Amino acid sequence: MDRTRKPYIVTLEIGGLLLMAMAVFIVTVAIGILNGLDVVEFDHNTLMTHVHAGTLGWITLSVFAVCRLLFVGDGVEPGRSGERFWWSAAWLAIVSVPIYVAAFWSGSIPARALTSLPVLAAIIVLLAWLLGRMTATPLTVPRLALLAAVTTLTIGAIFGTLIQLQLALDFELVPAGAAGGGHVVAMAFGYLVLVGMGLVEWQLLPDSDRLSRAGAIQVGALFAGGLLLTIGAVANIQALLSLNVLFQLIAVAIFIGRIGRPILGAPWLGGGSRRWFAAAGVFVVVDIGLLVFLIVQLVSGAYGAPDQDIELLAIPPWLIFALDHAIFIGVMTNAIFGLIDVLTRTRATAWPWADQLAFWGMNVGLIGFVVGLALDAVVFKQAFSPIMGAAILLGLAVSAMRVVQVVRTQAPETAVV
Repeated sequence: MDRTRKPYIVTLEIGGLLLMAMAVFIVTVAIGILNGLDVVEFDHNTLMTHVHAGTLGWITLSVFAVCRLLFVGDGVEPGRSGERFWWSAAWLAIVSVPIYVAAFWSGSIPARALTSLPVLAAIIVLLAWLLGRMTATPLTVPRLALLAAVTTLTIGAIFGTLIQLQLALDFELVPAGAAGGGHVVAMAFGYLVLVGMGLVEWQLLPDSDRLSRAGAIQVGALFAGGLLLTIGAVANIQALLSLNVLFQLIAVAIFIGRIGRPILGAPWLGGGSRRWFAAAGVFVVVDIGLLVFLIVQLVSGAYGAPDQDIELLAIPPWLIFALDHAIFIGVMTNAIFGLIDVLTRTRATAWPWADQLAFWGMNVGLIGFVVGLALDAVVFKQAFSPIMGAAILLGLAVSAMRVVQVVRTQAPETAVV
C-alpha cells in the first residue's frame, strides 16, 4: 500500500502545467507510434519536434510543477512577491513551451530562435525562485536533486538557445558541434537523471527534513559527473568523459543501496503510485548502465577514433534509442504518471482498470521495443511500439480527466489574486 501522505493542493498553475504537459506529449507519442510502425518516414524537423515536445513539453513543464510541490508543499507560499515570481515562471512556461515546439515543426530557424528566448527566461526564473526558496525550506535529498537538475537544465537551455540564435543570426560564438554536444548531454544525461532520482527518493523513502550524507554524495556525484560530461562534450576532452564514468558508478551504487529495498517491496501487481516510482528507479539504473557502457566503448575506440566527429562514429542505433527511451519513458514518464497519481488519488475511482493497462502496457511495450532494436528484429519494434504508445495515450487521457476534476475542487481556494 502507498504511504499515507497529506494530499497536495493542486493549484491552478500546477493543474495548468500538467495539462499542458500532457497535451504537448500527445505530439511526441503520435510521432513515435508512426515512426515505430515504419509507416511514415519523418523529416528532421518532425523528429526534432518529437524530441522537444517530450523533453520540454511533457517533462520540463511537469518539473515546474514538481518544484512547486517539493519546495512549497500543500500550501500557498508566504509572501506576495515570491508567489508572483512563481506565478510568472509557471505561466510563461505554459504559454511559451508549446509555441517553441510548434516552431520546431514549422522548420523556421528565425521562429525557433525567437521562441526559444521566453522558454529560457522561464527556466532561469524557475532557478532563481528555487535559490530563493533554499533559505526558507529545509534542504533534503530530493530538493537538492531538483536544484541540481534545474541548474543543469539551465545550462542545457542556454546551449540550446545559443544554437538557435547562431543559426538565425549567422554567427558562431561556440562551434555548432560543441554547442550541440553540450545541449544534448546536459539535457539527457544530467538533468533528467537527477530529476528521476529526486522523484523516486521523494516518494519511496520516508519523509525527512534533513540531508543525509549518503544522499548528498549521490546527488553531488551525479551532478559533478554531468558537468564533466557536458564540459567534455563541448571541449572534446576524452579524459573528462572517462572521469564521468567514475562519478556515475558512485551515484548509482549509492542509489541502489538506499532505494533498492523500497523498489523491491513496491506493490507491482496491486496498483497505486509506488510502483510507478519503483519502475522509474529501475530504469535509472538501466539508463546509467547503458550510458557507462556507451562512454567506455567510445573512449576505447570501439566505434571509431574518439576524437572524430560523433556523426561519423559507428555507434549502434539501438543503443542510442535504448538510452533515449530508458530515460524519457522508463524514468521520467513512469515518475510523472506516479506524481499525477499521487496528486489525484482521491479521483482514482475513475476508470481504475486503466491504471493497470497504462502501467503494464507502457513498460512491457518499452522493453519489447528496446529488445526489438537490439536484436534488429523489425517485427518486435513494430509490435511493441504501438502497445507502448497506446498505453501512454490511455494514461494521459485518464490523468487529464482526474487533474481537471481535482483542480475544479481545489484551485479556487488557492488562486493568486
